[in-house]
Amino acid sequence: MLDKFCACYKVKKPQTHRTEARQAFIGLIKKKRKGKRLIDKTKLIQIRCLQADFQLFLDFLGKQSSTLLACFSRHDYKCLQAAFKMYEQQKMMFEQNVRRCADRIISIYQPHLRPIVRGKAKAKVEFGAKIGASIVSGYLSHFRKIGLEDLPKENYEHF
Repeated sequence: MLDKFCACYKVKKPQTHRTEARQAFIGLIKKKRKGKRLIDKTKLIQIRCLQADFQLFLDFLGKQSSTLLACFSRHDYKCLQAAFKMYEQQKMMFEQNVRRCADRIISIYQPHLRPIVRGKAKAKVEFGAKIGASIVSGYLSHFRKIGLEDLPKENYEHF
């Protein structure tokens, strides 16, 4: 989004931590044996780079607020909200050393998607939105999207 704004208004782009985060990620994925220490170190680097870039973005937003907000669409704003929420979730999971999070975002561009454990042989986890469908006399009578917070757990485990 920062690139989009800087290209639109021909403003010099501030220095970000993309290369540092990418180098840490590539250093991890090229290793044949990935130890817990290396994985944790890479996660910490990624989280710190994201934190620094978000702070830089917010500072830049403060300086260029009137023109910056006009450049963003509604979709960009939703993606930015999802990115901030995803950062908070990842930071919390890293600090508390847990692997689960309530309403975990798995895609910035589609934050409504959730992992659904199916237990199939090919793919144990599928990704999609929860839906509610009512069928009366063989016809679909009612259809709506359901968030995980809308239903009690016993109602949607059989879907």
